[in-house]
Amino acid sequence: MLGLDTVDWTVVVVYLLGITALGVWSKRAVHDREDFLLGGRRFGKAMMVMHAFGTGTHTDQAAAVVSRSYAHGVSGIWAQWNWMMVTPFYWLLAPLLRRSRVLTIADWYEERYGPSVGILAVIVSSIGSIFAIGTMLLGTSRTVQGLLAIDPALDVLRLPFGLVVPDASFNVSLFVMTALFLLYGAFGGIVGAVRTDFVQGFMIIILSGLALPFAFHGIGGMSGVARGVPDGFLNLTGERFSLVFIGALTITSLFSIVSQSHIISVTSAGRTEWEGRVGMTYGNFLKRLCTIAWCLLGVVWLVRAPGLANPDAAFGDAVSKLLPLGLRGLMLASIMAAAMSTCDSMMVAVSGLCTETVYRRHIRRDAPEAHYLNVARVISAIVVIGAIIFAYSVTDIFQGLTSFWKVTATMGIAFWLGVLWRRSTTAGAWASFLAAAAAWFVALRVLGWSEGQQMALYIPVGILAGIVVSLVTPAPNRASLDRFFTKIHTPIGHDDKLGLSFDEAVPPHARLIDAAGILVCKPSRQSWLGFVVAWLIVGILVGGMWLIVRV
Repeated sequence: MLGLDTVDWTVVVVYLLGITALGVWSKRAVHDREDFLLGGRRFGKAMMVMHAFGTGTHTDQAAAVVSRSYAHGVSGIWAQWNWMMVTPFYWLLAPLLRRSRVLTIADWYEERYGPSVGILAVIVSSIGSIFAIGTMLLGTSRTVQGLLAIDPALDVLRLPFGLVVPDASFNVSLFVMTALFLLYGAFGGIVGAVRTDFVQGFMIIILSGLALPFAFHGIGGMSGVARGVPDGFLNLTGERFSLVFIGALTITSLFSIVSQSHIISVTSAGRTEWEGRVGMTYGNFLKRLCTIAWCLLGVVWLVRAPGLANPDAAFGDAVSKLLPLGLRGLMLASIMAAAMSTCDSMMVAVSGLCTETVYRRHIRRDAPEAHYLNVARVISAIVVIGAIIFAYSVTDIFQGLTSFWKVTATMGIAFWLGVLWRRSTTAGAWASFLAAAAAWFVALRVLGWSEGQQMALYIPVGILAGIVVSLVTPAPNRASLDRFFTKIHTPIGHDDKLGLSFDEAVPPHARLIDAAGILVCKPSRQSWLGFVVAWLIVGILVGGMWLIVRV
């Protein structure tokens, strides 16, 4: 029936209804905006790890890695491992964001630069999230379509009054997922997202490697793969994913992460900054581990099923043909739920951005709390409509992912200038964004440059513009600047220091660099030791992957 057995469909229905019920039930814990957006900042390490993992891991990424690995070999792993070299910096970034004590990332930009940059952050982060949600819906629906393995000529849905829905498995899965995550996300807010992420995170870990034993069976392990793929397909770098392109992706990722709409929830929904940095760093390392399984599945499937017309369907095709009865349904349900758990986190984050930074401050002040919650839910629906439109406008999953990264990176330049350089101004923040966006447009539309060339151009152009314009415009107000830097350098639990002057809260002996406006504080033992450990894990994962493909 529709590509699956009755047992599989039973598993799908029970799983999705259970996840949805858990999200809707979470409405009981939502009483105000802080509950809706950050869960009252009460989650522990395990929940934060799974929240970061579940929010950052979704089917379009697995489908993209399998697709790129099927088409380009092991180097396709960098379709997601572009975040690998950035992950150690999460250990330092998480407490920086938690100490800002804000509800949304736009609040951070507003406190540093003023209302106009806060609104700009809302716009950029919202567009980026719409791109991301749309890409997730696209990638997941295409994977579901491949998993069902329905003849395209029969893949139609006949409705009353003679209406016919073509490409039915794609369209139905897209709208079913959308309806379910919109339902529990709008009711349960980030509490529902974290709870469903916790359950879904374990399922992703298990199911990421579930198909591999079946895929390797009968082909002689990696030596059999080596005999069946073109020369160079087992190298960690290649023509499509060269070292230069990987470097450009990595730099873009460092700027992209700090303006994504959900970054505050995955770093700041924990009880203290410790929960935030453990969750953000190690939740994402779990994702890097799962990426190895996705990559191997792509290259193995090239050996077992060469010649697929559309590599984006490789993930679903492999799962549909490899997994036995019952497990196919579990994989299908998990694939859909993984996308839903991330979509609702981003949807809630965008609704918070728009409600808190724009509506409450500039349209209607001092309304009842219930009014703002209802506005956030309406905005959630608008975001979803935009995401659906984007899903239908993009045909390549990896293209959708890079669009998301590049949009948010244009805003991230102002973040890092604002953290590291006290002289950075509001005009400089605007200049960095506008110059980067203009350089990207010229490189893409006028010069026709590749993605790697685009990234190598617009980030340096944006940095240079931000520095030059900041130097020729009046310096920021010293009092407000001191308040901001006092806050981001005061650990959670030491709030008594927030009333001190900047020189008292951050004395000269606590500063590693303090010259020409550049301010870098001395890292604590927890910071530098955790940073070193994170780099060791990077080495283990990259080195381990290198050994695996040479066994």
